[in-house]
Amino acid sequence: MPENKIFGQMQSVISVFVDPVAWPAIYEELDLPVSYASIVSMLISGGTVISSLLSVRLVARLGTEKITAISTSLTAVALFGFSCSHNLLWLCLVLFRWE
Repeated sequence: MPENKIFGQMQSVISVFVDPVAWPAIYEELDLPVSYASIVSMLISGGTVISSLLSVRLVARLGTEKITAISTSLTAVALFGFSCSHNLLWLCLVLFRWE
């Protein structure tokens, strides 16, 4: 697997979970307009770009195994953070922290 795709695959887990699957339940529970999904999507897309740009350096420094473990762990933490979110700010902070 090319080294620069490791982060992209972990990003896709979050993107697939939040955007089409979870957002219908999230916006109703948090009492948000449907259009706020664009904010979440922009955070995910921006994080994907940043992590892709940094992935070569990080893999060179830490190695593929450590990066995969860290990325998977951060994905799990972010998904747990989504489940604990009570407002849009917390949801965005969890996304930002994970990115």
